[in-house]
Parts: sequence; structure tokens; C-alpha cells
Amino acid sequence: MRYYSTNRRSQPVGLRDAVIECMASDGGLYLPERLPCFPHAFIDNMAAMSLREIAYVVTDMFMAGDVASETLKTIVDETLSFDVPFKEIAPGRYVLELFHGPTMAFKDIGVRFMARLLSSMDKKNGVTLKVFVATSGNTGAAVASGFSDIDNIEVYILYPKGGLSVMAEKQIASAADNIVPIEVAGNIDQCRSMVSTVLSDVKMREHFLMTSANSLNIARLMPQVSLFYYAASRLIAAGINPSEVDFAIPSGNLSLVTAGAMAVLSGLKTGRLIAACNANNATDRYLRASDMSRHPIIRTIAPCMDTVFPSNLPRLQALFADDIDRLRSVIDSVTIGDDMIKASMLKALGEGYLADPHTSFGLSALDCRVDRQRPGLVFATAHPAKSADTIYSITSQKVEAARLLKNFHPRRLPEKMAPTFPALRKFLLRDK
Repeated sequence: MRYYSTNRRSQPVGLRDAVIECMASDGGLYLPERLPCFPHAFIDNMAAMSLREIAYVVTDMFMAGDVASETLKTIVDETLSFDVPFKEIAPGRYVLELFHGPTMAFKDIGVRFMARLLSSMDKKNGVTLKVFVATSGNTGAAVASGFSDIDNIEVYILYPKGGLSVMAEKQIASAADNIVPIEVAGNIDQCRSMVSTVLSDVKMREHFLMTSANSLNIARLMPQVSLFYYAASRLIAAGINPSEVDFAIPSGNLSLVTAGAMAVLSGLKTGRLIAACNANNATDRYLRASDMSRHPIIRTIAPCMDTVFPSNLPRLQALFADDIDRLRSVIDSVTIGDDMIKASMLKALGEGYLADPHTSFGLSALDCRVDRQRPGLVFATAHPAKSADTIYSITSQKVEAARLLKNFHPRRLPEKMAPTFPALRKFLLRDK
């Protein structure tokens, strides 16, 4: 498979270059040149297949045999070494729980896949690969866990001061010695800017082999595509037609929404994909009014969704050939305030389901539809323990976060850094 840049001003590259380079030389993000067409036999038999079996078929089709069969099976098996439960929480209301990995967030799936894929690739005579990631929530913890003790890889995790939960900070600080936490005296978008600048800087690339573990990297998206096929398979197994079910997705940087779009464009029949946005509603403004202006970031009760500009939006535009009407035919969006989320959490609790704030955006999105009687499935993206204090303040329900925190033992203090690329460059070149 070849991968093209969303900016279309650079030459397509192979899988290795797309994953290790992460961003094209013209500043664009990579997408596969063609989306696979899955055989009818696969679609017809999905209900009888396991998540690992589905994920292997889907990732193999998307990578067009670029990874040896046995290697890919090992990567998939190690990535998905935990359950992804499908639950009906009320008549016609379903959740797919993606948070049963080691750091209790859906990002474990994409990150673990990426780490193992990178580990299987030739990195030019054992040269150490530097991996960069910016995080305001669960990404950093997932990356710290997924890349711990991976040979010849060093990971730099940039996060805004005061921008992480106690659990996320502890998870990052507990990782292996090849993980370097960096506390930035700025906001998440400044962290992202530092990462994108270092990756695109020609002089830095003369010194280091570098990539990103954010959803900028196409390797993060590939296993997520399989989650949509698996969700459809669980619906089919329950006697429900997936094409009659809307899929609600808590949305920040749009990695899951983009993966869902790739699934639909490769032939999966679903209802609408609904991007559930918080007050930082760049996606909703774009889909409703083609508005791509940037507003100051707003802190919400769902910090993992707090972003000014969704980094995967260029991928969505490219997938739909900049035809916004066609994009709107597949993806809907809604902006949901914190008060509505609190009501949604209480409603779910009344149905016997404890949802974290991010998942609650998906549940609330289902209630915002014109036709609320249509079945809906929510991608549950984080374990309630990740937001234990917030949940308690809203529902009075205690989540055993303290017990879970005992599994993590901090090993190092974070580096302190100004929110600028020169500060990051100086740190990286300190021994040069």
C-alpha cells in the first residue's frame, strides 16, 4: 500500500515511511491511496468472529500485505489482549466499551498497535527512534504504557502544566526509563505546536529519526477502523441491522470519527456517525457552517476533548475530496454543554450504567437526534475511574480510583519547559 499526503504536494510513500515520518514533507497527514473493498464472505461471517479475528482481517486489508501475516497476527493479538464488551444499557441504547486496556482509555488500542508495528520495522541499523506526543488527557498515559521498554525507542510526552488528572500524571511518571515526561508552561495547543514543529524541522531531522504517537500517525487509526466492523458484528449477532443504528462518538481530534469514516467508505453499512463535541466545537462549526476559525480553548468536564482545531479534520476533508455535502451525508455533529452532560450521566446511572464524562457526550448525542427512537450505539472511550472526582461531584457515586492508582509507582519527575519550540530544541540537543 502507498500513502498520500492530505496536502497532495509530496510523493506517496510506503508503510514504513508513513509511520516513521508521520507527517509528509509538505506538512500533510498520510492516508492510504485506496480503501479496501471487503469480500461479502467477511461481512456475512463477522457475527461469528472475535475482535482479534476481525481486527486482523481489517488491518491486513488496509495495509495490503505490507506486514507479514504472522507478524501482524502477533501485533493484533498483543494489542487486543483485553476485552471490548458490547452492552445494551437500555432498549435501543448500546455501548461498546473501549477502555479495558492497561490505562483504561480507548487510546490503548491505537497506541499499542503503533508501538508494536514500529518495533517490527527496520530503523536503520539500530538508530534510536524518538517519538513525540502532546496530551491533555489519556493519550500520554496510553503512550507511556504502550511504548514502555520498547527497544531503540525514546518517547517524549508533552503536557500542559495542570492539564492532566492525577491518575494520568501518575501513569506517565510510572513508565519505563525510555519515557520522558515534559510539563509545559502553556496550553495543549502550544504542546501540539511544539510537537508538529520539531517533527517538521529539517535541522532536527538531521540529528534524529523522529515520529509522533498522536493520532497524526496513520498507525493509530488503522486498528480503530476495525472497532467499527466489530461494533457492527455485535449488533448483527444481537439481531440488529447496523445500517439502522447511529454511532455516537465522543470527539476531540477526530481519530475515531476518521476511522469510522474510513470504515464506511470501505463498505461498512451503518447509520449516521455522530461527532459529539463539547464547547470547543470546531467540528460542529465546520460541518454546519464551513467555519474553520479558531477560538480560545474552553476547559470542560471532558478535557480529552478540549481542542481548538481537530488534527484529523484534514483527513476527513481528503477522504471526501473536499466535498462537504458528501461529508455531511455520512457524519453529523452536535455541540453539548457541561450541564447537558451532567444530566446525561444521571440518566445513564438511572439505567444502571455509570458513564465517564467523555462517554456521556456520546450518550447525550443520541438524545439530541431528531429521531430518538432510532437505535444508537456509543463508543465508550474512558473508564469512570479516569474522572472519579468529576463523577462523584455529579452523581455522588464513588469510583475505586485510589485502588487503581496503587498499580502505578512514579519513577521520575517531569522535565519543566517553556511553551516554545526553541526550549524543546535546546533540551533535545543538550548532549550534541
